[in-house]
Amino acid sequence: MNRAILSLFALSFSLLEQSLMAAGPEEVAGIRWEATPIQVRQILTERPGVTLETETPDTLSLKGGTFGGFNVKSWRFTFTDGKVGSVLLSFDSKPGKDAKGWFADQDFAQLQKLLEQKYGKARVTFDQNHQARSWVFPDALSPGASKTIELYRGFGGDRSGLDLTYTYTRGSGAKKPIGTSTNPIKDF
Repeated sequence: MNRAILSLFALSFSLLEQSLMAAGPEEVAGIRWEATPIQVRQILTERPGVTLETETPDTLSLKGGTFGGFNVKSWRFTFTDGKVGSVLLSFDSKPGKDAKGWFADQDFAQLQKLLEQKYGKARVTFDQNHQARSWVFPDALSPGASKTIELYRGFGGDRSGLDLTYTYTRGSGAKKPIGTSTNPIKDF
């Protein structure tokens, strides 16, 4: 009897975990996709070390602070119809290397590990100038909508450095809850 209950509990937990992976991120750094520029500015400027750089009706740029324990060089939020559409985080990796390799590559690997623990295996792309990992989550409640995460490490050229981008492409269909999360701030 107890084994049956434990098995049922394990199966339920596994299904819940798969459901969370399939849904993709509901928030980034404690900010829900339906947040307005005012809400984003308020939440992020309360984080230690984060300061506002520029603000327009469609963009919000900030600098400093941390995300998942990694130093952030800049945060860039873009808004569509007054709601978060994408978040681009550029990380401030320590220059140079040690016996394990380049510090930016080590940060990339650790961020990938954290994201894969939460969202499953990533799609891998790379060439001589970059490597990237991406996750795509179609939104079953809103036809045509999806959430995408891209972890990017550029080695030179137009786009070098370490970036993490979250994007929400809205479709038609069910509405999402408005505002900010009531959960304690979770970066991923």
